[in-house]
Amino acid sequence: MLDIPELDDMICQRLERRQLAQCSRVNKQWHRIVTPYLWRDVSSIYGYYQRAAFRSMVLEDYHIQNLQSQDPNGNMNPSCRLPLLSKYSPLIRKIPSLDGLMEYLQPPNKSIRQPSQELENAQDNGLTVHDLYILSRCSSKLKKLTFRGVVTNVEDEGPEEDEEEEEREPIIRLKHKELILSRYREWDDSTEFWRWLWKRCGRVEILRVYDTGEAVESLADGILNNMPNLREIHLGRSDQYHMDLTDGDIATLLSSCLYGWRVVEIKHTANFREASKAALFKLFPTLEVLILGNDDLKNEDLVLLLSSAPKLQELVTLDDGYYRHRNPTSIRADLLIDLDPDKTNTLRTWPCEESLKVLKVVISGIGRADLEKQRRYEITKENSMIMLRIINWTA
Repeated sequence: MLDIPELDDMICQRLERRQLAQCSRVNKQWHRIVTPYLWRDVSSIYGYYQRAAFRSMVLEDYHIQNLQSQDPNGNMNPSCRLPLLSKYSPLIRKIPSLDGLMEYLQPPNKSIRQPSQELENAQDNGLTVHDLYILSRCSSKLKKLTFRGVVTNVEDEGPEEDEEEEEREPIIRLKHKELILSRYREWDDSTEFWRWLWKRCGRVEILRVYDTGEAVESLADGILNNMPNLREIHLGRSDQYHMDLTDGDIATLLSSCLYGWRVVEIKHTANFREASKAALFKLFPTLEVLILGNDDLKNEDLVLLLSSAPKLQELVTLDDGYYRHRNPTSIRADLLIDLDPDKTNTLRTWPCEESLKVLKVVISGIGRADLEKQRRYEITKENSMIMLRIINWTA
């Protein structure tokens, strides 16, 4: 090295990472010149030892930063040297993709399995308990955590149970508010891992479940015992046609909330049938928002809902986001207005009349005397409080 910036730059730009690493060990002068080029691109790290070194730097950086945060004045402990990651991170210009970063952070484990759609090498790559540990420690502002095709072999990676665990604060508290579970059927052999994870989900407020497997009982138990703030659940998805959630799974999840669900959304890939319907009916006292993407409710079901849900603010049965339904759940006009001609010949008020703000349902059976034959059309009436979609025809 010539210690002339322009010439040194021309030389280093043409060297590979291994050659740069060799040059950095020649002497102090070469190390000072070459090191910035080694850190400029960390997207091409490969090999067991390089990834192990990268993982060690992440943990070392967190450990020292944690010691610093414990100092009342926020000063660096004199006995702690500046970690390499903090020292050289300003030099980084290119970082790996998220999948690549996960490969750097995870310890090698041949027993990890992951669907091939996510990563090319299904046996060597995957998100493990240690990755979640690092993410939860390093990301203090995490608001949303999504698991897609994650499988963990808990015999090798699962944390050991401690008899004193109930008496002390868990080591990890994931700070997310929304938990999304996708391809849950692939995770049936990870019961211990999920039990460990549910204990760290005390702050979760929103749960989205796209499909489930045998581990649905573990999830229901986690909701009941470890997620006191969870009051909103979204089941199924609107970007696919096939059914992913079974009737029994939906009923189990709807029955698992200790204080009752406030917001329930059931999309068309959820197989909403009798068991699910019975579980939903038990939620009426606490239910505030109900969005249905299927046509499995009947007239009497909607009447029961309107007459038994005093806190209901939003009822939607018309659409399911991406897809429109040709035959959405409807209610007859005479049942909706709830006329009582035999007794008072007046209208009885619904318990949710004062709280209801959004009503998007199909109302049928409204006659039109000016039409000679049966006709179907739509009238949309909107104001600041209520949105209706009405389908009219004459007998």
